[in-house]
This record gives sequence, C-alpha cells and structure tokens, in this order.
Amino acid sequence: MRPFSLRLDDESHRGHLGAIAAAGTIHQIRSIRGLIVARTFTLSAAYFYVISNITLIVTTLPFIAHDVSLTDLQRALLVSIFPLISLPGNLLIGPVADRLGRKRFLLVGSLSCAVLFVASSAVTYAWQAILLRGLTAVFMSMISCSIFSSIPDHFDRTQTLKVTGYVSAASSLAQLLAIPLTLLIAETAGWRWSFLALAVYAGLLSVMISRLPPPQFAAARTNQRGLISDLGQTLSVLRNRLLHRPLTGYALYSCGMFVFLSMYPSWLLTQGSSIETGYNVSLIFLAGGLGGLAGALFTGFVGGQLGSDRATRSVLAGLTATSVAALPFLGTMLAGQIAAYFLVCACRAILLPIVINFTMSIVPPDQRGSANGVLAAAFQTGTAIGGSIGAQLYVADRSFLANAAIAALLFLASALAFMTTSHPDLRCSSTRER
Repeated sequence: MRPFSLRLDDESHRGHLGAIAAAGTIHQIRSIRGLIVARTFTLSAAYFYVISNITLIVTTLPFIAHDVSLTDLQRALLVSIFPLISLPGNLLIGPVADRLGRKRFLLVGSLSCAVLFVASSAVTYAWQAILLRGLTAVFMSMISCSIFSSIPDHFDRTQTLKVTGYVSAASSLAQLLAIPLTLLIAETAGWRWSFLALAVYAGLLSVMISRLPPPQFAAARTNQRGLISDLGQTLSVLRNRLLHRPLTGYALYSCGMFVFLSMYPSWLLTQGSSIETGYNVSLIFLAGGLGGLAGALFTGFVGGQLGSDRATRSVLAGLTATSVAALPFLGTMLAGQIAAYFLVCACRAILLPIVINFTMSIVPPDQRGSANGVLAAAFQTGTAIGGSIGAQLYVADRSFLANAAIAALLFLASALAFMTTSHPDLRCSSTRER
C-alpha cells in the first residue's frame, strides 16, 4: 500500500503545482492586459487633450474678445497663431523627440501646457493672449508629435492598428464632449475657468505619462545627433518613395474634407424649415461625432474584413466621395443628411489610423516622430488649402454643388493615389491579435 500512497502524494503535489502555475499564468495575463489598457488610455487621454485644445479657442473666442476687448485683427491673430507655429513645429519637433525620447516630450509638453493654461486664464491684454497661445503651440506640438509615434514603441505590431483606432477615437470623443463642456463652463463660470480646467487635465495627464513603463519595441536613442541631422531625418521621410503616394493621398483627402466641411454648416442653415434650425444642424453633427467614434473603435475589425491595406484606404476614400456628392441632392431630408454625414465621419475615422499605422510600419523606429510630424504637416496643408478653396466655391455657388463636386473629385484622386501606391501590399489582417 505504501507505493500507492506515495504515487497519490506525487500526483497531488503535481496537481497543486499545476494549480499554482495556472494561477500565476492567469495573473500574468491579467497584468499584461492591464498594462495594455493603461497605455492605450494614457495615449488616448493625450490625444483628447490635443483636440480639446484646438476646439478651446473656437469655443471661447467670443467671451475672450468681449472681456479683453480684441480688435478684428487681434481675433484673427489669436486664432491663426497656433496653426502658423504648429505647422513648422511638427516638422522640427518630431525628429528631436525621436532623438531625446517620446515619453520625455509627452511629459514636458503636458507639464508646460498646464503652466501656460494657468497663465492664459489670467490675461488682461490681447498681446498676452496671443503670445501665450503661440507658446502653447510649441509645447502642444511636443505632445501631438509623440502620441501616434509612441504606439509602435509600446505595442506589438499585431496590435498597433487596433490601438491606433482606439487612440484616434479620442478625437471624435473630444468633439462630442469638449465643445459643449467648454461652452458650459464659459457661460456659467467664465471663460477663464475653461482654461483652468484644461490646466488641471494637463496636470493629471502628466502624472499618467510619468507612470508609463519603458517602451518595449523602441529603437535605441541617438543623443549625439544635432539639429542638421534632425532635419535630415524629416527629409529622409519625405524622400521615402514608399510614402510619396500615401502621403499625397492623405493630403488630397484632407483637402477634400475641408472643401466640404468649411461651408457645410453655413449651407445647412440656409436650407428649408426641416433643417435650418440650430437644433437640427446640431443633430447632424452629433451623428457625425458618433460616426467618427464608431469608425475609430472598429478600425481593426474593418481593416481585417477588407484585408488589403491599399484596398481599404481606396474603398474608404471612394465611399467618402459618394456620400459627399449625394449631400446637395438630399437637400432638406434631415434623415438623409444625418446618414450621409455619419458615413463620411466614419470613413474618415477609419482611414486615419490605417494611414498612420502604415506610415509607422514603413519608417525605421528612430524616424517615427519625424513621420508623425510629416503626417501632421500633410493634414494641416491640406486643410488650409481646402478651407480656402471651399470658401471661394461657396461664394460663387450657394447651392453647395460646386463644393460637393470638387470635394468628391479630390476624394477620388486620393483613392487613386492610395490604390497606385508603389509598395508591396500590406494586409490589415496582419495587425489583428493572433
């Protein structure tokens, strides 16, 4: 009986060890999942902050102008100083972030913006508001250049598309939440408290960033590089033949979007009684925000279903062209306007993560910040040109047909650029979790 007893003890011991090992594995899996959620949430919170900052001035400008007594020229400067500085800032700061560390830039940028927003809440003269807005553009560029370029640093390539979609969803969430909250605070407590609220947010964000673990997949930093070498990194991204047509397609898409968007609200307010009220126009843009949020969250699924990275971008640009072209003919049909604008925003929200993910997969790890800056520059250039074209087209044709037609043509041109990209086709499905 003794040998049998010993065998039972051995089996019991093995079972106990197996249970301990299984419990350890489950704990490890939960820990890994917790880290993934924490990193995704932190980067999403950073992007939410960047977009909230962009909407801040648009929302609070009437209150600031009344309180600080801004002239028309000073209003224009206060609005335009941020994009004028952030455009070159993105191109210059991106390669420096590659060299010195993206986490460091996220942290310094958020802390500096917290201080600048506190100072902005206390301005009494127009020059102070304009100067502080310009300085904010510099440090906000440190954050914006380091968000999407940090995703491949912290996540395996099988997860990057899905995570990029989750992070970009913060843009739609900011448009849904930040604008009404900022307006509510400005109307009830005063516009200065809107700036203080963003300062507190930036302080909390800096704490979250400081707790980010070291990146697992980042390249070793090269601190010996200088400014000329940093500029060379940006030029290297621009000279990359694999990125020429995708970047061109992205710029054309951004241009088309603002040919359409710049005058779309004004056109809606001139339609018949079923749409012209501010409430109904708000419903249309609420649907667009929800479409953008849904599209960004389901980027990984859509990319996996369509498979080819090249085909996915082209299909999305084509769907956007079709939806925008239909808008003038939908006229006063509120449900039709809601459905079409929902689809436009969903396509745009899916396309952005796919373009970002592709770009980051093409460039070396030590050029991701530079690539992030080039993407931002392509977007800002496209939107600036598109907004100008859109305003002139609407002056010439109030029916909105010209805006919709030119925007649709630009979307189709971007689809062609995406489809004819000269590189071995990637598959979106490869970015899904295995």
